[in-house]
Amino acid sequence: YAKQSIIFARGQGASLFDVDGVEYLDCAAGHGVANLGHAHPKVAAAIAEQAGTLITLFETFYNEKRAALMQKMTSLVPGLDRVFFCNSGTEAVEAALKFARISTGRTNVILWPGFCPTHHRILAQHVEERRREWPDAEVCAHPECTREVRALADFLGSTGQIIRHVAESPRKAFIIATELGVCHTLRRQNPGKTIVEVTHLADCANMKLNTLEKILWSLEDMQCAVTVPEEVAVAARQAIERMLAVC
Repeated sequence: YAKQSIIFARGQGASLFDVDGVEYLDCAAGHGVANLGHAHPKVAAAIAEQAGTLITLFETFYNEKRAALMQKMTSLVPGLDRVFFCNSGTEAVEAALKFARISTGRTNVILWPGFCPTHHRILAQHVEERRREWPDAEVCAHPECTREVRALADFLGSTGQIIRHVAESPRKAFIIATELGVCHTLRRQNPGKTIVEVTHLADCANMKLNTLEKILWSLEDMQCAVTVPEEVAVAARQAIERMLAVC
């Protein structure tokens, strides 16, 4: 991701504080690493205790702490007697598919036949038209675009990868085949480069429903609560409680 101008000094709970003491709400939580908040006293104490004993250990060897965590996790889920620790979400999904195929004997994996309507409104025709207008521009496309659009791209990557690529690339002009909001970010972060929208149709109406004003109103008035059926709430609450129990 492209770097921002804010310098953060510390965190507390769901808040982040920059070097000037300005408070921000942390909506990312380190992609799940800080789900319990920043500077949680129990988490900080557990990390300090473990750091004073053992920082890390290759999975080839046994370890009492790791075994205790496995035992705790298996006790929380009925019927679970094995735990597989992995390095990323990608590895977790891949392992889950393999385990499911082995345990059931069924090898056919049925994928959800969905797509992103915003990216599917970007056509190969749009890319070709923009390329004729900007022959020296590099085409950057999101993986959720159609196969025909992806085939025409010079660079293929996620939103963050596109933002980083444009910032680091020596090229001066880019045709951006993804949601229009990314173009705004790219122009703001790269004032000396030309950012070309592949088509005005790549505008996600759903994303635009969320605004900073609406978030502020919701937090100030504690309104717009999301309600779900009780059976859904019970299952969701169990997931949160199990996460807290493990920690």
